[in-house]
Amino acid sequence: MDKIKENKFVVKAKKIWSKHKIIVSVLGGFLVLICLFGIREASLVDPLDGVQQVAWNSYTGSWVVPDKDRDRIASKMRASILKKYGASSQTIKYVEDNPKWEYDSDDYRPVKSDIGESKLDKAIDELNYVKSRLDLSHENGNKMVLKIDMPNDRARKDGIRLVNHEFGSN
Repeated sequence: MDKIKENKFVVKAKKIWSKHKIIVSVLGGFLVLICLFGIREASLVDPLDGVQQVAWNSYTGSWVVPDKDRDRIASKMRASILKKYGASSQTIKYVEDNPKWEYDSDDYRPVKSDIGESKLDKAIDELNYVKSRLDLSHENGNKMVLKIDMPNDRARKDGIRLVNHEFGSN
């Protein structure tokens, strides 16, 4: 214990604390707030992350996201929204391991038993809204932009980070 009292750092810290309690407290509070915002920002999910390409669908005459990538996008959206409604980590893992663009009632059975029917209905409504906002548009010549076109505050509430992803169309 005597070594701690003699430590130069501890002695210096005690002097600073005794003279500047208010300043040190305010700086500590700011540091805690910055950490909390950083953790919140790090927990947001970019559902479009990992999409490597878009493809031309000659049947419809438009650019599309390949089915495998669409399924992965929907899975990330679904997991993020279900976290918001308190789904267990086991349920989130189930959703991530079963990527599909559309789930049927059998696919949602484990989720329903975890969070309940009313929360599941709300989550499905939110998921359908977010999926409907997925936008692939042609901008500035040879550039395709894939984005989720929705208000940032709503996306943050759903745990989604809005990032535009660009692809060449040549």
